[in-house]
Amino acid sequence: MFVIVRENRTYDQMLGDVTAGNGDASLAVFGDGSAAGGIPISPNVHALVTRFPLLDNFYEPQPPVG
Repeated sequence: MFVIVRENRTYDQMLGDVTAGNGDASLAVFGDGSAAGGIPISPNVHALVTRFPLLDNFYEPQPPVG
């Protein structure tokens, strides 16, 4: 198992245009090229999403505090 963490970018900025995820396509700044005038800005990230599972809602249970 591996986890890719992208710093200083929100999920919607990078993968908001992915229909399988829970994102807002209007906020996709670095899309696959379909909304950016045909220029793919982040083709590697979008290739990973199509090849591996997309974990857009990942929650880690925390022990109770107090």
